[in-house]
Amino acid sequence: MVLVLLDALAASHVSHLGYERCTTPNLDRLAATGLTCRNALAPAPYTLASVSSLMSARLPDRHGVVQRKTTLDPSGVTLAECLQAAGWRTFGAVSNFNGGALYGCAQGFDDFTEVFRVADGRTADVYEGGQAYHQARASDFPPILERWLASKDERAPFFYLHILEPHEPYDPPSCFRELWLDPAYTGPFAHGDSASLTPMRHDHHPADEADREAVRALYDGNLAYADWMLGRVLGRLREAGLYDEALVIVTSDHGEAFWEHGEQGHNTTLYTEMLRVPLVVKFPSSWKRAPEVLDRTVSPMDLMPSLCQWLDLPVPPGAEWDGVPIDDTRAESGVDRRRIVLRTNDKHADFGLCEGPWKTIVDRDQTAGAKVTAFDLALDPGELHPIAHTESERAKEHATFLFEYVKLATLGRSAEGRDLTESERAMLQKLGYAE
Repeated sequence: MVLVLLDALAASHVSHLGYERCTTPNLDRLAATGLTCRNALAPAPYTLASVSSLMSARLPDRHGVVQRKTTLDPSGVTLAECLQAAGWRTFGAVSNFNGGALYGCAQGFDDFTEVFRVADGRTADVYEGGQAYHQARASDFPPILERWLASKDERAPFFYLHILEPHEPYDPPSCFRELWLDPAYTGPFAHGDSASLTPMRHDHHPADEADREAVRALYDGNLAYADWMLGRVLGRLREAGLYDEALVIVTSDHGEAFWEHGEQGHNTTLYTEMLRVPLVVKFPSSWKRAPEVLDRTVSPMDLMPSLCQWLDLPVPPGAEWDGVPIDDTRAESGVDRRRIVLRTNDKHADFGLCEGPWKTIVDRDQTAGAKVTAFDLALDPGELHPIAHTESERAKEHATFLFEYVKLATLGRSAEGRDLTESERAMLQKLGYAE
């Protein structure tokens, strides 16, 4: 089994989900043979909380890893631990520090590689705070997979690949960089590095339309590069004779905004562009499942319950999942009523509730007081025309639920972590993390 997470992959930039550019030909071919979830929502627009939700099948405030200095509770059971207990070999490789061992995401892996570490021949090309790091690239993953495939063991393997691209820096190899970038553009964002993107987000250098189009083009080139590497990973599985009977899943931890609501990047809002991600499942050929497109609401945190169902794995004792098996969602009829609680990456976070085509957001601005807005996504998919929550009984009910939820949100079960070193903070700043 292979689970590939492409970091910060917005569903709105995926070709088979309607994007006008051919950014994802390999993912599109995979989707054509399996299950495509068109409305998959991450519960948070940032890696720290969202990857922990994928690993634990719990909402961010229920697993508790919503800010640094916390880590997944070691007494809980992660996806890798669930497979490991059932006799699987578990291999993980991650290129984003926020999805790494410090936050509990290594639990259950027999072999866990943090690709940003200088090891196994990876170069030391980032020096921060007296420490050397490797600038993780998608090209680092095929050699890691080769090493795993060479491992001699009769147990079934689980390969987890958390690839940084298309997350910034938006600096793909030149052949991908040139796909859509205007060659005449010489503005401040021509290199797609975090040092140039961060001032734009804080209005120190407001972007004009040429700047914005350059940023989109570089992101799309970075995505095309990640998709090309996905093709190499799948090709290596074919060469090893594993592809046909492999269960292959591709998804993301969150989306990416490009000024749809005045913001670029992720972390900060609960609009669809920061939350909607692809979720594609290729089933083993022997299962004889026909290709299918699912429009109902699902989430990456549904993967552990789904895998327990698909692979007939025992549900961990005492499991309190917020995720549900995708096939259970698939089998439902009538109105989509799946509820997912959402939160931003702020110490004083905004919260939201998505219930099928209805969404309510509580903006907890500390100076102006809480502001509640609601959207009917069936009529307003771009979330451009908010409905006053007082005009909708459903929005009133959502707001009441969210205010009560916020009171209990500090009860998530996490373990105490440690402060980041100055070197680690500097490394994260290279990826655009300002905190």
